[in-house]
Amino acid sequence: MQREVIPAFYGCYLLRSANRRSYYIGSTPNPARRLAQHNGKGAGGAKHTSRQASRPWEMVCIVHSFPSRVAALQFEWAWQNAHVTRHIERDAAPADLQTKKSGSSRKKRARPPMSLVARLKNLMKLLGAPYFARQSLHIQFFAEDVFAAWNKHVSKTEGGLRRGVQVSLTPAELPTLSSDGKAYTVPSILRQIPVAYEDCKAHVEKARAVLGDGQTNTCGICSKPADASRSMILVCPVENCQTVSHFGCLTERFRDEEGPTATVLPLEGTCPGCHTPTSWYTLTKELTLRLYGHKDLDALFKTKRRRKANSKSETEPQSAEPDSEKSGEEDEDLDETWLQDVTDEEEEFPPIEKYDKLRQPKAAASASAVSTELDTAIGGTDEEEETEFPYIETYGKMKRSKDAATPAGPYPLRAPEPQDMHEGDEEFPPIETYDRDTMNTTR
Repeated sequence: MQREVIPAFYGCYLLRSANRRSYYIGSTPNPARRLAQHNGKGAGGAKHTSRQASRPWEMVCIVHSFPSRVAALQFEWAWQNAHVTRHIERDAAPADLQTKKSGSSRKKRARPPMSLVARLKNLMKLLGAPYFARQSLHIQFFAEDVFAAWNKHVSKTEGGLRRGVQVSLTPAELPTLSSDGKAYTVPSILRQIPVAYEDCKAHVEKARAVLGDGQTNTCGICSKPADASRSMILVCPVENCQTVSHFGCLTERFRDEEGPTATVLPLEGTCPGCHTPTSWYTLTKELTLRLYGHKDLDALFKTKRRRKANSKSETEPQSAEPDSEKSGEEDEDLDETWLQDVTDEEEEFPPIEKYDKLRQPKAAASASAVSTELDTAIGGTDEEEETEFPYIETYGKMKRSKDAATPAGPYPLRAPEPQDMHEGDEEFPPIETYDRDTMNTTR
């Protein structure tokens, strides 16, 4: 038993161009989105489908219900490279797919051109390959002519289609050019394909109710207690059936029903309670989602918020601000007109230009003017307040000139008070004095 969640959806599809001469095989977890990309809507389309002359591309069929993403990718590669894959026996391959050798050297075999019928034949052979024969797959056709060609080939094949493969036809309309003329529409049938466990929601809800706390259940096969907290329990997907079974017990029952052709894991069987045919893929998909898909379950059962219309009655006045409680939106974005409530007359702070002017220091003679302007902008200061720290440029100019005024500068430092310096006083004598004294002493 794999310890990972079975993907909600992952399929291998076959595209056909508008001229019906080109085909493309790919894989995707979202068919509607992928077809839109192939037809030019958004980025991500393949290079082979980017030619405008081949558009629009239509999805004629898709194979899904793979147990893992890796299995889907392996099927895609084998379908694309049917001429080299080991899943198709060389003796059973068509003539154009036979291995060709040139002397003793083995060259790389080029992919031969294939028609629609050839691709359907390869699909039939892959479904019967031993590796993919253990998987309960579903083929969904969207084009009636392709479905008719498939049935014609199956009727001619010896033994027919293997057991465990479900085939259905849901006709889809052809993609049409959108109103903007840049991309093509996506058929509604493709948009209805569940790609996020929507098809498992009812099954999971039933399993929660049957295996919930306080519930006592017994296995429908061995009649022993079935405790979901201690062992893996499978729940019948039928709405009115309350049968639960141990994983090992139901596996053996399904294998006994299949007989000699049974594999390690069964493909399908009947419920021991209601005797309804049930796919093994359906049972294990719900089980892995319940055991390992906690994030997926949170997203599946997450309550979606509904946006209410903002339109109001003509008699009811509209408020200037949106009411978050009435609208039901807790995290509503701000209205684009919220700045209109702030008028130009109401200024909480004076303009920045005033502060720029105040940051420029002035000479001592203009101290009163600075104080007056500061009072006007901020609301009053001490008239006799003086600058406590002159600027750093003051020291450099004081050494060069005794009468230098305090210049402007952005970094204040403490300096000697102006009254301590008198005209004619020198804190340090000129350097020439020391030179003369040294020379006289030497002599």
